[in-house]
Amino acid sequence: MGLCPGKYCGKQSRDRAIFISENTFKCIEPTIKECSAHFSRPYSHWGVTEISADEWSEMIPKLRALKEEAKRASGPEELLKTLSRSGSSESELELYLEMNRNELCGLIDQLLPWIEKTLHEDYSISILGI
Repeated sequence: MGLCPGKYCGKQSRDRAIFISENTFKCIEPTIKECSAHFSRPYSHWGVTEISADEWSEMIPKLRALKEEAKRASGPEELLKTLSRSGSSESELELYLEMNRNELCGLIDQLLPWIEKTLHEDYSISILGI
């Protein structure tokens, strides 16, 4: 999955994009769908969706809260509750509790400053689906 500043304009947009593994992206996808009417449409995961700065601004505190909830989760059941809409199965979380927690927290730690910096320069960020 990719995120590129502004509206997607073909190959040159990919040069400025950042990319996230699909499995890690699934953990934040419900938050994105909750805040973006365009991304909540069917099949958005597989296409290109431009998301406004206002919608990203709504997501930022929710992503911070998701990170804090994941950090506090003491076991797979709590992490599963935190990620209940992410598509992760309980068995995946049991096997990879720390990896999932660390990947999610690391993603959010790296993603939020990039989003904030990008939105100072562009009016939107586009998601490049698989």
